[in-house]
Amino acid sequence: MTQIPSQFPLPSPHGPSQRGSALIYVFIGVILFGILGITYTRSMQQKSGDIDDKTAKVGASEIISYAKTIDRAVNKMLLNEVSEADLGFTNSVTTLSASGGTIYTGNANCSVATCEIFDPAGGKVRAAPVGSSYIIDNYLLNGSAPMAGAIFPAKVIVESLGSTEPDLVISFYGLKMAVCRSINNSFNIDNPNNVPPVEDNIPAIDYYDGDLSTSTTTLGDTVADLEGKMDFCYKASGSDPALYIYQHVLIAR
Repeated sequence: MTQIPSQFPLPSPHGPSQRGSALIYVFIGVILFGILGITYTRSMQQKSGDIDDKTAKVGASEIISYAKTIDRAVNKMLLNEVSEADLGFTNSVTTLSASGGTIYTGNANCSVATCEIFDPAGGKVRAAPVGSSYIIDNYLLNGSAPMAGAIFPAKVIVESLGSTEPDLVISFYGLKMAVCRSINNSFNIDNPNNVPPVEDNIPAIDYYDGDLSTSTTTLGDTVADLEGKMDFCYKASGSDPALYIYQHVLIAR
């Protein structure tokens, strides 16, 4: 006679419900690992100053547009018989050092509001530094250097642009490399190995003060692709951390 068991076997402790729970835990772990990876990548981008290409293109477009706004104001004032020696760029927003002091003292020849680019009675341009998303961290810079995002004029000789006399440029300091690279792409300027070219930094003696007769700075003499250009961005030679500067020529002489 066949003996019937007094009770059925108990379900395995590793039955379907626990196997399902284990899969859920694995799935959650994968999601958390992905979030951690994204957070780490963003953190490293912030520390290194990197931004994605899309953001860099937006920043480049905004900066170029602002340079053109200043350019239009300069040309309008010249048409209104303001001399190129009398143009004023004084403001308390874009002309500061990394420590917060005034690094650009302006043009003594401009003594009235009507010759000031950033005055409602003059060029009517609203003074605004470069957006924080597009510049390096200010604390990285020497306190006596232009602040990241600073904008002010200088007199430089751009190789093969007009005569050998100094040109008037408006300089944008402390840009992130990706933004600088994107600016060059906008003007079909080569970025060797995807890095902007290296050129001279501009000493304080060549900040624009109304006198365009001399300059100690020549740009484009060592980088052929910058010769004769009205717009270009580069790394300042010897800068550490890397200081990227965009130059827009306001008056080519």
